Amino acid sequence: MIHLASIWLAYIAYKLLQMQRKQPSSPSKHAKRLREMFKIFQRAKEETASAPEQKRNATTESQQGAAPRLRKSSPEVSSSISTSRSRHKKKSGSDTKTAIETSAAEKSASDRRRNIRIKYGIREEDQEKKTQAEEQEEFENVCAVVRPAATKMRKAKLRWKKLEGETPPPASDAEKSCAEGSAELLEDMGETESQEKNRVNEIMRRAGILTKEDVERVRAAEASMTEVQILIIRIQELELANRKAKLQLKRLKKQLREKEKKVEELSSLVAFLQKQNAEREEREEKVGHADEAVAIRGLEIIKRNQLLEQTVHNVERTMLCNFFEAVEPKPNQAIVSIIDKALTYAVDVLLMRPDLFDDFVDNELRLFLLDNQRAKRVLLDVMLAHPEYVPQAWGGDHLMMRQREERLRAEQEKEERKVKPHTTAEDRAVAEEEKPAPLQKMEVKKETKVLRGVQESPLNKEKEAAMKKSSANGKLKGLENRRHPTPSAPSPVQKKEAAPPLRAPARTKQAPDKRKVVVIEKRGK
Repeated sequence: MIHLASIWLAYIAYKLLQMQRKQPSSPSKHAKRLREMFKIFQRAKEETASAPEQKRNATTESQQGAAPRLRKSSPEVSSSISTSRSRHKKKSGSDTKTAIETSAAEKSASDRRRNIRIKYGIREEDQEKKTQAEEQEEFENVCAVVRPAATKMRKAKLRWKKLEGETPPPASDAEKSCAEGSAELLEDMGETESQEKNRVNEIMRRAGILTKEDVERVRAAEASMTEVQILIIRIQELELANRKAKLQLKRLKKQLREKEKKVEELSSLVAFLQKQNAEREEREEKVGHADEAVAIRGLEIIKRNQLLEQTVHNVERTMLCNFFEAVEPKPNQAIVSIIDKALTYAVDVLLMRPDLFDDFVDNELRLFLLDNQRAKRVLLDVMLAHPEYVPQAWGGDHLMMRQREERLRAEQEKEERKVKPHTTAEDRAVAEEEKPAPLQKMEVKKETKVLRGVQESPLNKEKEAAMKKSSANGKLKGLENRRHPTPSAPSPVQKKEAAPPLRAPARTKQAPDKRKVVVIEKRGK
């Protein structure tokens, strides 16, 4: 991969060199840099000029948006509104009057109190203490006789609930019979109660109502749940959460894919629009033949009347001289502003002041100069392409000499390339590209044949003719068979015709390269 990349870079570099050689009169790097700086300067100038207008428009729009919209109303509605407003004003006026009167009365009373305090030397703190002392409650001592409260006590005999030491008295026969009867009754009542309880429990069981015993049993079962069961439940919960997370992850991945797809589409669209915009800008910036001719006419008038030198001072002139005389000049903001100032003056004079010079400015040139920014850009491009229109005070002579030297050097290199043998791979590639197309094709064919070890000979020609003849005979036989269908059993003649052709014994022939031997077979009819 690295080898292929290096080959590809070498090929691109070679192509660029070739383009530079083919176009020796193309402007140098400093000219391109100067053009770019000039364009940037013009854009910044336009933005600064249009900034106050945009600000003014924004303020007017905000004022219009803030202003309330007026609505037309009927005379009845307007009259009712006016009456209600007048009533409201009257009410508000009366309220304000009363408030003013009360405030004035309070103010006068407070002023009076303050004057009395000042006159008699009374302080506010003393008055506050006095009021607090007056407000405090006082308790007086009353001559009352102190006596204890009377208690209420019940006189009753105290005894224990159960007598442990005492023995029960002997029971009589009647009491015994009563006790037995009561015991039997109690047993019967207990049996009936148990039967009723069983019957009620059975009914509740059938109805699905839990009894106290069932509830207690359930509670005991819940209490007897072990940690393992709790862990199993927790594992099930975690599995459910994991399943939900997986589903959510799938959904998020799908959304991410859709967003990435949308981003790719938008990025491709942006790249396409940027490319289109760049192409359009290049198309606009390219100087056509008609514009170049008009610009040359304008530059001739400017050069004859020395319009570019009139606005440039001595210090600026030296800066421009140093810039244009340098071998590798670097344009900056000062150089660009000086050139822009000189070109604006020249364009204004050509458009507005034809009385300052004797040359005639035609309508085509006027229309070209109306677009001020584009006209200046085109004039600068043509000046850099044709340095004879650069003023001598700016170092135009040095620029012209340098361009002439570049052209001569390019021509010399071209002649040397034609005379010298093509030793390097680059020179060979250049020579191949300079050759006409048919010659290149012939040479490629010869090279491929020599590499394969095949040389053109009459034997090869005979072989090709025999193959063509056999294919033609086969086609004719096929047509005859279609017209006159043959019987199912083939005849001996047909068998003979269908048999493969006899082949001549193979013989060897030595190719141009002694190391390679090619076997050429000759087929008999």
